[in-house]
Amino acid sequence: MTFTRRNILFDENASSSFIEGVRALKGEYSGRNSSECGISGGDRPLSTYDLFVIWYYQGWLSDRFEEDCCQTEASSASVAAPLRSSASFPWRRILLLVFEENLRRILGQSDFALPYWDWSSDGDLPPGEQSRARLWHTEVLGGAGIPVTSGPFSCHEKRSNSRNTWRVAVECSPCGKLRTTQRGLRRGLGRGIVQSLPQSAHVRSALQSLQYDGQDAGFMETGFRQRMDGSSSPIIPWLANRVHLWVGGDMALPTAANDPVCFLSLCNLDRIWQRWIQNYQPSNEAPDSQETEPTLPVDSWLRISFPTPFGKNLTAQDVLDLSSCYAYDGLPRFGKQDYCKATA
Repeated sequence: MTFTRRNILFDENASSSFIEGVRALKGEYSGRNSSECGISGGDRPLSTYDLFVIWYYQGWLSDRFEEDCCQTEASSASVAAPLRSSASFPWRRILLLVFEENLRRILGQSDFALPYWDWSSDGDLPPGEQSRARLWHTEVLGGAGIPVTSGPFSCHEKRSNSRNTWRVAVECSPCGKLRTTQRGLRRGLGRGIVQSLPQSAHVRSALQSLQYDGQDAGFMETGFRQRMDGSSSPIIPWLANRVHLWVGGDMALPTAANDPVCFLSLCNLDRIWQRWIQNYQPSNEAPDSQETEPTLPVDSWLRISFPTPFGKNLTAQDVLDLSSCYAYDGLPRFGKQDYCKATA
């Protein structure tokens, strides 16, 4: 069965189900405690949602998939942290698949599909209006704050023991290690170094990249992945990282998944990647020697086995075509008149 992932702002049912499901995962004890995962601070129970925060953190900072409580199977291969390598897009896709399946499970909705946040649409607004876009209204995700005090993921210190209070349980310390905490969610929404979101024109520009990766796969190269993930200078990020820094607060940390908007943004990145795949039809064979040949880097990274905390290992190559699993209600424009209904 194919599920359709929709824009969260255009589908009230998807929005309400996402919020309900995320809060339910946050309230569900995973059966594991922080000490089992080698996390410093007091030993505290971890929710199912917290395990996804830890998994996302590992994607940023772990240069090796270690055998720990968050994985059912360990990988024997030492690989670069996937979110800082060529594997970033397939790794995100695997994360989203497992997260989406857990939302279906806890909601009891077999047809639930993860919604996405099209941040480039908000980025087309004047910078001063972006933090007032509908996503940040109280009835959707709530707004900025340290801590956030509006919306479904708010924290009111006077009601710290309330079941309706969103508490961050695991965070990244200044030295890059995980530690336990008990605090509210933090958001800036354009109050930091990045004051505007990426625009639709930036997405179209990235989609023009013929190659998935630049020559050395570094963040400063101009392949599709670097345009989406990396930086145009030592301080100015491209698209994905720009979104994280604009939202700010917890989203600006390797434990960005503490803010549920992280998953909506990741879903949009997957949607953009699907558009690039459809346009260039990347090959799973060895890349052509010509630099202009549009193809994915294949070699070893397509065969890397990614452990998942709730299911079997998958490889990057396994997730290039998931059209039998889900589709998007629409893909981003590639050219001036191009709009495409999509499958993944």
